[in-house]
Amino acid sequence: MNFQTNSCYREKEKNLIVETLLAGGHSLLLVGKAGLGTSTLLKFAADEIEAKGANVIRVNPASMKQILVSLAFQLNLYSEDDKLPTSPRLQKEVTAALQNRKSIIVIDEANRLTVAVRTWLEELHENRQILFLGTKPALARDLFLKLPRMELKPLSYEYIRKVIADTAEELQIEVTPADVANLQSRCAGNPMLARRVVREHHIGLQPSQHDHTEWINGTPFLIGALICLTMIRFIGRGIGDTNLYLFGGMLAVAVSLLRLFMFSLPKGSKKLGE
Repeated sequence: MNFQTNSCYREKEKNLIVETLLAGGHSLLLVGKAGLGTSTLLKFAADEIEAKGANVIRVNPASMKQILVSLAFQLNLYSEDDKLPTSPRLQKEVTAALQNRKSIIVIDEANRLTVAVRTWLEELHENRQILFLGTKPALARDLFLKLPRMELKPLSYEYIRKVIADTAEELQIEVTPADVANLQSRCAGNPMLARRVVREHHIGLQPSQHDHTEWINGTPFLIGALICLTMIRFIGRGIGDTNLYLFGGMLAVAVSLLRLFMFSLPKGSKKLGE
């Protein structure tokens, strides 16, 4: 579900982005989990940069040819009625135009870019062309490893309450303080979820579970179990009880295998969008 908002709940981050990009010479990678507002912040920052007189070129993730065509049109190299050259020639012309005209290239959902496009953008970055990319999540390779990275965190309760209030106002519905507290508890600092739960509340939906659940780290429990089993083996050996000694050893092996299996599972929390 796609929500539109006229409010920016991350003024501090937006101001830092605008100042950094307008200062020139620094590209940025904006990273955030699904629903944390990466696309929204990207748009607000790009709009303000453009309002301050900088040349902003916005590109959607697509094939190399489609991106080159979009850039060629925005750089006024060609019009839609012109016959476009081959992709290699168009790439050279666009590259030359970008080097001659200082522009900020803005691309959201950069994780969807192909390897060929990322390789070309990496060359632009090395030639000090400014890039402003949004992604969720960033890939740990090539271009994404070279750009300074700003990672969005969940919004504070204060801002989540504001998101809930603003959404309720947009929908022209009333929410009580008790409603706000209940809805806030279901959002985990995620503004997209905050807008969604207000809509669910408005139409009377009562979800049976939250979208966000945290994995419990069971490593300390497993280590404790291994220590206990080791002690059992020592006791069995000390009193000469072979059965107790072997039983403790077999359980220790089983717990070790379980620990190995748990460490092979994906790490981190399971939240919406992960």
